[in-house]
Amino acid sequence: MRDHCVRSLGFVPKREKLRIQAVYQELADAIYPHVARIKKAFDAGLMAEEKGGKMVINHKEQERVAREACTTRVDAALMSEYWWRLSLVVAAIEGARQWEQEHGLPVFAGMERRCFFTRKVGASVLPAEVSFVDFLKRPDKDVFFQMMAGKFPAKDSD
Repeated sequence: MRDHCVRSLGFVPKREKLRIQAVYQELADAIYPHVARIKKAFDAGLMAEEKGGKMVINHKEQERVAREACTTRVDAALMSEYWWRLSLVVAAIEGARQWEQEHGLPVFAGMERRCFFTRKVGASVLPAEVSFVDFLKRPDKDVFFQMMAGKFPAKDSD
């Protein structure tokens, strides 16, 4: 673009072309960081409009968009039912805790939120750290409790 503008002037000495190119480059270097900052702001969602030849930021629209993006709407009836179901889980865990204490067992749910179990990897047996909730999600948790009680599951005979 710059070469086209310089050439359209007719014959221009090489030194003058280089000087004009240097001036354009200095101008571009001077405004590039500011233009890049404005472009980044627009890309991030800056709400700006032109009024009377000036750029004005629409703070009300900016605030509305930000509030809408940050607001989570929930169904109060659904959350009430969810809390009721969650309270059943909490009550069950608390009941298990009391039963464990009454029967002299370690309180499983209160083990620093981490429990260590062994897992077999090839020929070696390695300890595995899992949280209480992760342990409850394990498909083999029943087998683990049976092994703790001394009841080993019957192996399938092939």
